[in-house]
Amino acid sequence: MGQTHSAPPNEAVQFRQMVLATYRGDVDKLRSVFQSHLRGFQISRATYLDIIMQEQTHLETLTDSLEREEKLNELQDEKMEFFSALEQGRLALGDTLLHIAVRLGHTDILDFILLNDYHNSFKTLVRPDTAASTLSILASGHYTATTQVAAPPLPTNTPNLKGDLPRDVTGDNCSLQLLLAIVDDVHEVFGSTYREEAKVHRLVRSLRRIWPSWMFEGQQEVAALVRVLYDVRTSDPAFGGLVRVAMAVAERFRVAVSQSGIRLALTLLAECDADLHQARQKLVKGWSMERKSEDLTAIFQRWFPLYKPNGRRKDDEEEEARAVFFDTAMATWLQIAQDLRLFSGENGNSNSSVEHIELPDAAALKRYDSQIWQRRVCPSPASIGEICVHITSLEGYLRLPHLSV
Repeated sequence: MGQTHSAPPNEAVQFRQMVLATYRGDVDKLRSVFQSHLRGFQISRATYLDIIMQEQTHLETLTDSLEREEKLNELQDEKMEFFSALEQGRLALGDTLLHIAVRLGHTDILDFILLNDYHNSFKTLVRPDTAASTLSILASGHYTATTQVAAPPLPTNTPNLKGDLPRDVTGDNCSLQLLLAIVDDVHEVFGSTYREEAKVHRLVRSLRRIWPSWMFEGQQEVAALVRVLYDVRTSDPAFGGLVRVAMAVAERFRVAVSQSGIRLALTLLAECDADLHQARQKLVKGWSMERKSEDLTAIFQRWFPLYKPNGRRKDDEEEEARAVFFDTAMATWLQIAQDLRLFSGENGNSNSSVEHIELPDAAALKRYDSQIWQRRVCPSPASIGEICVHITSLEGYLRLPHLSV
């Protein structure tokens, strides 16, 4: 099940274990068998069948008939599940671990792959004999020297045999679509072989946790957050790149939330017979603060799965700030929704009649930023320095633990 049929047998066997753990969403198992230099390998039918045949031959030599039968049955079950998964589209030939985790929505597996440092875990075994001895060295574990090398790049741009990249198999999982888009942003700034890439992804994870409670924007806010979360000085060569990543992240968050807000506004307009004035009146007079909070929470949880409003202490001031933001943003989203209906020529009043309306992209939404985000949830500019003086201050203000990367 290695990258090619000629992959070293021991590596193919190890990759098979990694695939099984990823397919089953078993993070603990993946952690125990993971080898970073194999993360770019792809599923191969021929290699998989070779491994199964070799294991079957080995199992048939077991003297205990009960043990032999049990293990052969387990192997047969695994083989049947493998080919069933291929037929049903849960797996595809040429898949990497990323393809599998993304397609099946195993976010814990993705977090493990993205957030853990591997550059200290992979050592190339070197010996002054011929290259042909490499297999026996790896199998026996004997060597005379070690050389530290970096793990290979994340296979984000590796297609499977269907031509699908990991980002192409997200389905309707908005959160994973956003996550993989941000991975591309990180690679655009730092490249795909950056030594501290995992730490940058941990920064992004913290920013995703923070954003619903602090809708950060602008270089001052972003730089302050990067300094305290990443524990980095402004003089550090990486600081400018980290700020660029965080700015790109903030932009993606704004676009994602606005698109969901516009979709909600389209639904409200449909309920009000496309009457913009009536929709605004219903929003102001007919929707309670609790209803608005629920809708905003639903939007956040669609894009930020780590957001758990019930896990944080209730704060009346924060609830009011969220309601004010929602009212202000929704007023603009309703106007955008009305424009989209008119532009598309859509006159239907059912939810299904507006589902096909294409939502504006980042460039189109940019001109509405000042209206949508004028009452965003954020601390006062004067307090940012004090809040970001230390990680404990930031965590205390947001009431979110473990933000440091």
